[in-house]
Amino acid sequence: ELCYNSANTIIEKADNQFIYVTWSGGIDSTLVLAELIKYAPADQLTVCRAKEQKSINWKRPVKK
Repeated sequence: ELCYNSANTIIEKADNQFIYVTWSGGIDSTLVLAELIKYAPADQLTVCRAKEQKSINWKRPVKK
């Protein structure tokens, strides 16, 4: 519930602007990214790899 609330607070504050997530691959940044992937529109998220400093656009898989 805490993670859900935090993710939704970030999404609301972003106000339809891009959300940049710096992801290192560790447990903390993975948790943040996983929660944002669940609730934010996919085209609003940009993931920045901390080690490589490359941005990637996240595309949510389509469920069949």
